[in-house]
Amino acid sequence: MSREKILMIDDEPDKIFIFSTILQNKGFEVLTAASGNEGIELIQTAHPDLILLDINMPDISGHVVREKLKERPFTRNVPVVMFSSSDQVTDKIRSLKTGADDYITKDVDHEELVARLEALIRRYKDSLGANPLTKLPGNYAIEDDINFRIKAGFEFAVCYADLDNFKAYNDKYGFKSGDEVIKKTAEVITQAVSELGTKDDFIGHVGGDDFAFVISQRDKIDSICKNIIDTLNEIYPELYNEEDRKKGFIITKNRKDETDQFPLMSISIAVVSNENNKLTNVGQIAQIASEVKKMLKSKPGSNYWIDRRSAVAGVN
Repeated sequence: MSREKILMIDDEPDKIFIFSTILQNKGFEVLTAASGNEGIELIQTAHPDLILLDINMPDISGHVVREKLKERPFTRNVPVVMFSSSDQVTDKIRSLKTGADDYITKDVDHEELVARLEALIRRYKDSLGANPLTKLPGNYAIEDDINFRIKAGFEFAVCYADLDNFKAYNDKYGFKSGDEVIKKTAEVITQAVSELGTKDDFIGHVGGDDFAFVISQRDKIDSICKNIIDTLNEIYPELYNEEDRKKGFIITKNRKDETDQFPLMSISIAVVSNENNKLTNVGQIAQIASEVKKMLKSKPGSNYWIDRRSAVAGVN
């Protein structure tokens, strides 16, 4: 079972040692950064569940770090706890009024510290509706991210990924094997977006074999989708037994309880971009994606398609 991950940003080595040791002994995974800029860089790859942030640092203050994190779609919902030696009321008020989730002084009782951090992480994960299998954010967080981008007027593209012939595989090989498919798919999508995209991209798990990821720069779409497809085209066949792999299909029951033949699994990625079309709400985006997925499902194998139409009839 994965441990909750805390990123501690503090320029005092003794404080980092003391509190990281305390938190590690309580079961947390602790990452550390010795400056505000180092912390901002680390967040992009570490994806912490909570950030413990000092205020007074030599390069940029904790207040500036917090403001930068709250401006970015990928990090704006991650709990930020200001962790300072200062007990000044003005520091507390400024922090809490500008986005901090809590303010804790460094003389805090250690048991109280752990309890408060656990509560914040629990509320954070509940708000994301994280999928228990992949740990990726669920529908609420996906919609929240998209709405944030629409309101801010950002450039973006929403990519809906859907496995083809997954139910047939799941029926024949069992739920445990099916869960492994879902986890491997999540890992591949996460790796592709993290390595080929930007720090502001978002990855979510709609449920079942449906995923959604949001790309912040449209020129990254092709490389990300191609990487996902190429990687999964190598992985999926290896999940079948040798006989099915050689045949290129499996025989099992369809939804009408009739014996049928199904190709090996593949993935379809429907991409909805605001390049030429004014996207105003999640429902509009989902409707366009549904049309694109229907077209993709009519094609054999893994495919992606980017909807670049300037307007879609009947969709608003």
